[in-house]
Amino acid sequence: MDAGSLYWVNSLGGHVMLLPAGAAAPVELISGAQDLVGLALDGRAVYWTDVQDGSVSTAPRQ
Repeated sequence: MDAGSLYWVNSLGGHVMLLPAGAAAPVELISGAQDLVGLALDGRAVYWTDVQDGSVSTAPRQ
């Protein structure tokens, strides 16, 4: 969570999601990924990990 926005991973669906502050519906940041776990934010990006291969992926924050 940051400044009222909520981020999460849907590991079964392979999505990284965002619910912006004041929004009525979530936004899909990433889709089609596999085995997502973990989520981190910094000032510029969203990071998530793939439990199967140990990789860390990133996308710009919105």
